[in-house]
Amino acid sequence: MMVGTAVVGTAIRSASDPIFAAIEAHKNAMEAYNLLVPRQDGLEATIPKERRQTRGADEIIETDDPRWIKFQRQINQASDAEIEAECELTNVTPSSIAGVIALLEYASKIEKEIGFREIYSDPDEPSEKLGRSWYYFVTRNLADCLRTIEHAA
Repeated sequence: MMVGTAVVGTAIRSASDPIFAAIEAHKNAMEAYNLLVPRQDGLEATIPKERRQTRGADEIIETDDPRWIKFQRQINQASDAEIEAECELTNVTPSSIAGVIALLEYASKIEKEIGFREIYSDPDEPSEKLGRSWYYFVTRNLADCLRTIEHAA
Protein backbone atom coordinates (compact mmCIF):
# COMPACT_ATOMS: atom_id res chain seq x y z
CA MET A 1 0.00 0.00 0.00
CA MET A 2 2.78 2.40 0.85
CA VAL A 3 4.53 1.77 -2.49
CA GLY A 4 1.35 2.67 -4.37
CA THR A 5 1.11 5.93 -2.47
CA ALA A 6 4.72 6.81 -3.22
CA VAL A 7 4.18 6.13 -6.92
CA VAL A 8 1.05 8.29 -7.02
CA GLY A 9 2.83 11.03 -5.08
CA THR A 10 5.75 10.96 -7.50
CA ALA A 11 3.38 11.10 -10.47
CA ILE A 12 1.60 14.13 -9.02
CA ARG A 13 4.89 15.90 -8.31
CA SER A 14 6.19 15.20 -11.79
CA ALA A 15 3.07 16.66 -13.43
CA SER A 16 3.75 20.00 -11.75
CA ASP A 17 7.55 19.83 -11.90
CA PRO A 18 8.83 23.28 -12.95
CA ILE A 19 11.80 21.81 -14.85
CA PHE A 20 9.54 20.78 -17.72
CA ALA A 21 8.54 24.41 -18.34
CA ALA A 22 12.19 25.49 -18.08
CA ILE A 23 13.24 22.86 -20.62
CA GLU A 24 10.45 23.91 -22.98
CA ALA A 25 11.39 27.58 -22.60
CA HIS A 26 14.99 26.77 -23.51
CA LYS A 27 13.88 24.74 -26.53
CA ASN A 28 11.72 27.64 -27.72
CA ALA A 29 14.49 30.19 -27.19
CA MET A 30 16.97 28.04 -29.11
CA GLU A 31 14.48 27.60 -31.94
CA ALA A 32 13.84 31.35 -32.16
CA TYR A 33 17.58 32.03 -32.30
CA ASN A 34 18.21 29.27 -34.85
CA LEU A 35 15.50 30.68 -37.13
CA LEU A 36 17.39 33.99 -37.31
CA VAL A 37 20.87 32.62 -37.99
CA PRO A 38 20.33 31.73 -41.68
CA ARG A 39 19.16 35.30 -42.39
CA GLN A 40 22.67 36.57 -41.70
CA ASP A 41 24.06 34.89 -44.83
CA GLY A 42 21.37 36.49 -46.97
CA LEU A 43 22.01 39.92 -45.52
CA GLU A 44 25.76 39.54 -45.92
CA ALA A 45 25.23 38.67 -49.59
CA THR A 46 23.10 41.75 -50.26
CA ILE A 47 24.59 44.44 -47.99
CA PRO A 48 28.14 45.68 -48.62
CA LYS A 49 30.60 44.93 -45.81
CA GLU A 50 31.15 48.62 -45.06
CA ARG A 51 27.40 48.97 -44.33
CA ARG A 52 27.32 46.06 -41.84
CA GLN A 53 29.86 46.90 -39.18
CA THR A 54 27.49 46.65 -36.22
CA ARG A 55 28.13 43.58 -34.06
CA GLY A 56 25.44 43.20 -31.47
CA ALA A 57 22.94 45.75 -30.22
CA ASP A 58 25.26 47.54 -27.78
CA GLU A 59 27.42 49.34 -30.35
CA ILE A 60 25.25 50.39 -33.26
CA ILE A 61 27.09 51.94 -36.19
CA GLU A 62 24.61 54.53 -37.45
CA THR A 63 25.95 54.45 -41.02
CA ASP A 64 25.12 50.74 -41.35
CA ASP A 65 22.25 49.56 -43.49
CA PRO A 66 19.02 49.75 -41.43
CA ARG A 67 18.29 46.10 -42.29
CA TRP A 68 21.62 45.07 -40.77
CA ILE A 69 21.03 47.12 -37.62
CA LYS A 70 17.54 45.65 -37.23
CA PHE A 71 18.92 42.13 -37.71
CA GLN A 72 21.68 42.70 -35.14
CA ARG A 73 19.11 43.89 -32.59
CA GLN A 74 16.89 40.87 -33.30
CA ILE A 75 19.65 38.29 -33.08
CA ASN A 76 21.06 39.93 -29.95
CA GLN A 77 17.63 39.81 -28.32
CA ALA A 78 17.18 36.16 -29.33
CA SER A 79 20.65 35.30 -28.03
CA ASP A 80 19.94 37.02 -24.71
CA ALA A 81 16.66 35.09 -24.39
CA GLU A 82 18.44 31.79 -25.08
CA ILE A 83 21.16 32.59 -22.52
CA GLU A 84 18.52 33.52 -19.95
CA ALA A 85 16.64 30.27 -20.60
CA GLU A 86 19.89 28.31 -20.35
CA CYS A 87 20.66 29.94 -17.00
CA GLU A 88 17.13 29.22 -15.83
CA LEU A 89 17.81 25.52 -16.40
CA THR A 90 20.49 25.81 -13.72
CA ASN A 91 18.23 27.72 -11.33
CA VAL A 92 15.15 25.50 -11.45
CA THR A 93 15.41 22.48 -9.21
CA PRO A 94 13.38 19.51 -10.45
CA SER A 95 10.78 18.31 -7.99
CA SER A 96 10.42 14.75 -9.28
CA ILE A 97 12.44 11.82 -10.50
CA ALA A 98 10.80 12.32 -13.90
CA GLY A 99 12.10 15.89 -13.87
CA VAL A 100 15.61 14.74 -12.98
CA ILE A 101 15.54 12.25 -15.85
CA ALA A 102 14.16 14.85 -18.28
CA LEU A 103 16.85 17.39 -17.38
CA LEU A 104 19.65 14.81 -17.62
CA GLU A 105 18.40 13.61 -21.00
CA TYR A 106 17.97 17.15 -22.28
CA ALA A 107 21.42 18.20 -21.07
CA SER A 108 22.96 15.19 -22.81
CA LYS A 109 21.17 16.08 -26.05
CA ILE A 110 22.30 19.71 -25.92
CA GLU A 111 25.87 18.77 -25.06
CA LYS A 112 25.99 16.39 -28.01
CA GLU A 113 24.65 19.06 -30.39
CA ILE A 114 26.10 22.43 -29.34
CA GLY A 115 27.09 22.31 -25.70
CA PHE A 116 26.36 24.66 -22.85
CA ARG A 117 28.35 27.73 -21.95
CA GLU A 118 31.32 27.04 -19.75
CA ILE A 119 31.30 29.72 -17.08
CA TYR A 120 28.61 31.48 -15.06
CA SER A 121 28.78 33.75 -12.07
CA ASP A 122 27.61 32.08 -8.91
CA PRO A 123 24.94 34.01 -6.98
CA ASP A 124 25.87 31.99 -3.87
CA GLU A 125 29.47 33.16 -4.16
CA PRO A 126 29.26 36.75 -5.51
CA SER A 127 32.88 37.50 -4.62
CA GLU A 128 34.07 35.09 -7.31
CA LYS A 129 34.83 36.79 -10.61
CA LEU A 130 34.17 33.58 -12.54
CA GLY A 131 31.65 31.05 -11.46
CA ARG A 132 31.58 27.42 -12.35
CA SER A 133 30.50 25.33 -15.30
CA TRP A 134 26.86 24.99 -16.26
CA TYR A 135 27.02 21.40 -15.06
CA TYR A 136 28.11 22.43 -11.57
CA PHE A 137 24.87 24.31 -11.02
CA VAL A 138 22.71 21.60 -12.57
CA THR A 139 24.27 18.78 -10.55
CA ARG A 140 23.97 20.86 -7.38
CA ASN A 141 20.24 21.30 -8.07
CA LEU A 142 19.81 17.63 -8.96
CA ALA A 143 21.46 16.60 -5.69
CA ASP A 144 19.07 18.93 -3.80
CA CYS A 145 16.11 17.46 -5.66
CA LEU A 146 17.10 13.87 -4.95
CA ARG A 147 17.70 14.67 -1.26
CA THR A 148 14.23 16.21 -1.02
CA ILE A 149 12.60 13.25 -2.75
CA GLU A 150 14.51 10.81 -0.54
CA HIS A 151 13.35 12.59 2.64
CA ALA A 152 9.75 12.67 1.38
CA ALA A 153 9.70 8.92 0.69
